[in-house]
Amino acid sequence: MLITKESSARLAAERKNTTDDLAGTVGSVLRELNSVRNETKRLLEHRRQLEVYLKALRTELESLRAEKVELLTFKAENAQGSTAELEVDLVARARAAARNVAEENRRAHEEKQAERQARTRRTDPMVELKARSEGDEDAFAAFLNADIDHDKSREWFMSHRH
Repeated sequence: MLITKESSARLAAERKNTTDDLAGTVGSVLRELNSVRNETKRLLEHRRQLEVYLKALRTELESLRAEKVELLTFKAENAQGSTAELEVDLVARARAAARNVAEENRRAHEEKQAERQARTRRTDPMVELKARSEGDEDAFAAFLNADIDHDKSREWFMSHRH
């Protein structure tokens, strides 16, 4: 086989086409590998986060189990009635605090409203709505504070038992 200029040029063109095709394929494979590597890193990080979350959940579960055992022990040591009365009293105290705050807010609102009506004989519905919502927020805050007091009382009670 004789190598002529034409055959040499044709062979060079075929080599170039083959090299270009191979370079395109290699580039495509490298991009795919890079995306797989990035996805693998993301999944590994997600797995680590889930493992940390699972560990925290297990710790919380163990503490809840320990608290349950303490409560069952406490319940067995004490009479049933005294524990129920304590819980009822704490709930009743929280409800009473919320009612007291709501009553105080209602009285304060009525006083403000009477002052406003004395100044201007017109009432603005938006002002009334705002005052009512403030009273509701105060009552809710009192309820939450009573709940916090209940938690503190429970902690104190649990720490001072025999």
